[in-house]
Amino acid sequence: MHIYIVGAKNLIVEVDAKYIKGMLNEPELQPNTVINRWIQGVLLFDFTLIHVPELNSKDLMHCLDALKKMILMWNHMMTAC
Repeated sequence: MHIYIVGAKNLIVEVDAKYIKGMLNEPELQPNTVINRWIQGVLLFDFTLIHVPELNSKDLMHCLDALKKMILMWNHMMTAC
């Protein structure tokens, strides 16, 4: 499968893998030929790479709890009408 992004301006790529950002910022430090070719290919594109840390289980449970409360409140409002 190929995904093409044509004419994108200000493309932002968000990843949770901090090492990818390091690989792209310092490609000369990579000893693997395959990885070096991949980095060279990726660097042909104009984009901004942003590291987004993954949620830990406590943060995830907090988000799920808030979502559950919003759904219950919405259901209550819909049945009250």
